Amino acid sequence: MSFAVSADEAQASLTRHPFVFKGEAGAYFAICLRTVLLAVVTLGIYDAWGTVERRRYRMGNTVVAGHGFDYHASPVVILIGRFIAVGVIVALQIVLNFAPPNALVFIGPLAFALFFFGIPYIVLRSFRFHLRNTSYRNVRFDFTGTYGSAFFVLSIAPFVVGLTLGIAYPWYQAKFQEFALKNVRLGRARFDVDVPLAPLYKAFAIMLLIAVPATAALGAGVGFWFVNLMESAQAGAQPPPALAMVIFGAMIVFMLLMYFLSFILKAALRNAVLQNLWLQGGHRFDSNVTAFRFGWMVLSRGLLATVSLGLLIPWATVQIHRYLMDHTALLANGDLDTFVSRDVDPGGAAVSEFGAMEGISDGVFSGI
Repeated sequence: MSFAVSADEAQASLTRHPFVFKGEAGAYFAICLRTVLLAVVTLGIYDAWGTVERRRYRMGNTVVAGHGFDYHASPVVILIGRFIAVGVIVALQIVLNFAPPNALVFIGPLAFALFFFGIPYIVLRSFRFHLRNTSYRNVRFDFTGTYGSAFFVLSIAPFVVGLTLGIAYPWYQAKFQEFALKNVRLGRARFDVDVPLAPLYKAFAIMLLIAVPATAALGAGVGFWFVNLMESAQAGAQPPPALAMVIFGAMIVFMLLMYFLSFILKAALRNAVLQNLWLQGGHRFDSNVTAFRFGWMVLSRGLLATVSLGLLIPWATVQIHRYLMDHTALLANGDLDTFVSRDVDPGGAAVSEFGAMEGISDGVFSGI
């Protein structure tokens, strides 16, 4: 059941509190550099402490309504979790590489079943661990999602996307965000969100209207170049180098176009989710990122980080995070000091770190 108040009631009493990131690239670079150096010396062990320090710095310097967030996870717990995760991965690799060939008939389906049914559990525990170790104004977050809802979103819904040849992708993104956010608690206060599909499919349609003709044009150009190449080879002549340069340039333009088109949906999704996110008590959120600016921030900072051989990754991280926070706000309905914290168990880190190592998001607010 939604606990959102009416639009007229909300607008009459809401106070806008913009998110502000007060961190500095230099300080964050020092944390990252220290983590890398000590991780090398300790054969990777110190990275657990560096992970906590980096998250704590980003959260502590992300401020809304005069207060920052905090991260309470124990580096020792995360380290133990990583050891367990690495052990599981190594054991799986040993089994797959050294098992008799006839045993692979049974191992393959078993591994798929473990992945199919295990990923929802890993993600669920990962969300719970990191949220329970995150707080705002000394009030802990929590995650109350069930395995059934996680299984539907992470194991069943992707098949729907495949069966519809990608048409259901915006629907899938909306369902994932609803699963992630509807189950978040701040103390005893619940979050609620109903992501509208109209702006997502509008963005998706714009992407297709541009991407399909662009793909067809590039395909025609590559086909023309290939035919010209074959005819030149049969005639014993060299193909015009200018044509190859034009095709190469067209491919670069095409990849850039596809990259920026993807941010049309990313920006629409972020705005739709946050603009329809409520916190119990009539508190709302807002987001107003734009697709081109969002994409340019990520592309330009990513390229500079790559050219610098990774030295500018901390700077790029701070820049992108600051941009996102600058376009995010809490619309508070009265006093924010009404949340009541409840004791929650921090949860197990082993499955959380396994998920992080496999590229799975390790928390709803992992970017904060």
